[in-house]
Amino acid sequence: LAPDHKADAFQPEVSPPVGRIDSIIRSTLDGFHKWDAKYFVYIAEHGYETENTFAFFPLLPTSCWGIASAFRLVSHVLSFHTCCLLSAYWLNTNAFIWAAVAIYDLTMLVFHDKKFAFLASLCFSCNPASIFFSSCYTESLFALFLFKGLISLLHNKMGLSSLWFALASCTRSNGTINAGFIAFYSLKTALDNKITGLDLIKHFLKHFIYCLIVLVPFCLFNLYGYVKFCTKYYEKDPNISPPVWCNNSLPSIYNYIQKHNWGLGLFEYYKSRKIPNFLLALPVVFLTAISIFPYFLKRYSEIFSLGLPFKGLVNPVMCKNDLIFTSRNLFCFICHLAFLVTFALCFMHVEVVTRMAMSSSPLPYWFTASYLYPCIDDIRFDWNTWKRLSTPAKFVVVYFFSYFFIGTVLHVNFLPWT
Repeated sequence: LAPDHKADAFQPEVSPPVGRIDSIIRSTLDGFHKWDAKYFVYIAEHGYETENTFAFFPLLPTSCWGIASAFRLVSHVLSFHTCCLLSAYWLNTNAFIWAAVAIYDLTMLVFHDKKFAFLASLCFSCNPASIFFSSCYTESLFALFLFKGLISLLHNKMGLSSLWFALASCTRSNGTINAGFIAFYSLKTALDNKITGLDLIKHFLKHFIYCLIVLVPFCLFNLYGYVKFCTKYYEKDPNISPPVWCNNSLPSIYNYIQKHNWGLGLFEYYKSRKIPNFLLALPVVFLTAISIFPYFLKRYSEIFSLGLPFKGLVNPVMCKNDLIFTSRNLFCFICHLAFLVTFALCFMHVEVVTRMAMSSSPLPYWFTASYLYPCIDDIRFDWNTWKRLSTPAKFVVVYFFSYFFIGTVLHVNFLPWT
């Protein structure tokens, strides 16, 4: 409806439409093909041709390539570029739906409350980063794999959980952090069941292998980059110098590209001209803070026990007005989200904090649902419901819906909402 903003962003050349149907589909899906989505679709079409494309992990573009290839087998009225756009939209839409189902199942597993699970799933469905869950980004797939991995973990299916987390690691680099969930629950299981001696060694060795499974995709991706740019193309001509990162003691193309092409590093993003982006990230940081502090005020003993079942430490008695998420031991989830947000604020482009937090943890939805839970009786929202909401609940409602709509309008018009 409005012309795109002339953004200073990656704008690869694309093949022209092959017909009217192709042109209509391409125009319809163009709003989902902005910013990083340009890279993902480009990789799906052409592969990892240049170093800068290695900032993006392979599962999404590879899946798009596979689905697009299938589209081309049954339809010759669409260009391969349009098939990639169509496959990305189809894949992310389905992943988003299944992720909403998964967070409902996960919430039921943890809290055993249908109303709370429904609210958490509803919050996920209209979250502040929603546009990224529909565009050709990794948010939907990553959230699906994370929630499925956590469900398997809580069912004590560690092997299956490690496979889900490995898929998350194929999708985004921060998927490797999910190995921490396996390590934590491995230690918790050993303490709960009082495993000792040789059985303890076997227990930790088995779970160490599960953790390695989660880390393998990151290593293989960097190995592929090393083979592609440090050996394969220079064997024929020894006079060609390989890229400088090839000479590092641990050559990682991903880390190099993030630092030198994207300018990531400790406080590298802290510049006065970036203040608007810090303001955009402020609500999710505030939501995290106002939720973590009440949790530890209620369950302060977990700070000393690290959330583990040490003798003499018992669960606190819950009062009527307590937020529902404080009724469960969520120490591992809390530390995971706190680490992600803190790391992003210190090392990353701060505007990604919102979409990273909303796709990398169930906690934002449990926090939000906890504030809404006492004020909503029949899952119906009207003016009377609004008046019953507490101040924190009103904050999260305004935050979620304003970012949902404003973010969509800005992002699809190539305005700075990344």
